[in-house]
Amino acid sequence: MSRLFKTSSIKSSLALGACALFMLAIFCRPAMASTSKYIVEHPGGTATGLADTPDWERLPPRDQLLFQTDFESARVFSRIKGDKQQYRADTLQVKKADGKVERVNIFYEGGSRTGRYAKVIKEPGEDKNQVLQFWIGDAQIKGARKGYFKGRIQLGFRKMALTETFAHYRMFLHPDLEHYRSFPDENTWFTLQELWAGGKVAKYPKKFRITLGLIKPEGRNKPLYLNMVGDLRAGGPSGHGHWKAVWHSTNKEYRVPMGEWLDVAIAYRQGDRSNGRIAMAIKKASEKQYTTVFDIQDWTYHPESKKPVPLVDWHPLKLYTRGAVIDHIRAQNGAAQLYFDDLKVYRRWP
Repeated sequence: MSRLFKTSSIKSSLALGACALFMLAIFCRPAMASTSKYIVEHPGGTATGLADTPDWERLPPRDQLLFQTDFESARVFSRIKGDKQQYRADTLQVKKADGKVERVNIFYEGGSRTGRYAKVIKEPGEDKNQVLQFWIGDAQIKGARKGYFKGRIQLGFRKMALTETFAHYRMFLHPDLEHYRSFPDENTWFTLQELWAGGKVAKYPKKFRITLGLIKPEGRNKPLYLNMVGDLRAGGPSGHGHWKAVWHSTNKEYRVPMGEWLDVAIAYRQGDRSNGRIAMAIKKASEKQYTTVFDIQDWTYHPESKKPVPLVDWHPLKLYTRGAVIDHIRAQNGAAQLYFDDLKVYRRWP
């Protein structure tokens, strides 16, 4: 065998060995090196093969109740007097039967009352009942890019540390939101609810959130769909973060009704891909039974967390969207607005 042939053989063997090591590194790298492996699309509606299906008609025992209000003895309190002054938050004050006052934060992030507000009002057409109104007529919060704006109102519970929870409330999508259907572009940012595991609490540094949204495909006069996403923080500045989906679900079978009261029920359970759970059902005022819109078994906290992370913050009542959508609705002489009533929050699965 010639010396040249020996040298070439050695070089070929080294090249093949290097290639094998490279391929091994690619296919055998640690599972947590990329979030792309987590992305799962779940179907909407009732899931099959899952145990412990929520009984939407049965509320948990009263001793599991964390908070409730029918808004009859509630008011939105603000220390800010002027309508044009910019500020970040108000407080919902609820007077309980024993005379004590319970307080819950209502967060706006920015803006003034000329552009957005939360109020306890008499239900339109039903003077004997009071409801909570979220109203955004002008997007006044600066967005992540120059010249872009957004609007936000959310009622939130903080520092909860719950492994299970359940909420029931009534929601009314104002007929003005019909104008959202004629918005020409696709929109995946119209948040109705948000749950947070981890975050600024030092004990749980890795953020994970679950978002319920009212999304719209591209084109005018398109249907609106409910969408649920579990995603994790992937950088970006405070208030304008970048996010990566771990799982998502869009229910294109459920037609979202406007101008009618809806009973909404949502249940959460801490867990990983094999035992985490988030489920939601809706019953229209004209219906006798709930329709399960989502029943998802998947991560409810960051997949890279070293130990299970509970639900820390929760915004069960929320209206948060981009300025272009708010501007479009206003151009049709409307406003982005919702009504809420009869909120109950429990510490256990239904």
